[in-house]
Amino acid sequence: MVAGLVLFILPGIYLGVGYMFSLLFVLFGGFDFWPAMEYSRKLVHTNWWKFFGFVLLLLLINIGGFLCLIVGLLVTIPLTYLSVYVLFEELTIDAADDEKEEAIILE
Repeated sequence: MVAGLVLFILPGIYLGVGYMFSLLFVLFGGFDFWPAMEYSRKLVHTNWWKFFGFVLLLLLINIGGFLCLIVGLLVTIPLTYLSVYVLFEELTIDAADDEKEEAIILE
């Protein structure tokens, strides 16, 4: 049982948090599957513990919605998706602004 925890569950949690933005990179960034997965992992890897805490907070909110007779999930699941999207937008806009500044400096 301990081997299963170490070999499957812990890496699954790490990769689940690391790849949380991959679908958004595909939809809004126009990337292919594997580059989107890699960009998401690189973006999350720098502050993995903060993103892990964010995912835990969203999980607790969804559990609270489930405890409200499952009807609360009608509110908490869209809230979860919106929260992840807003975080993605903030992180990628900051990265795009940094790239523009570097391009201006290089010219």
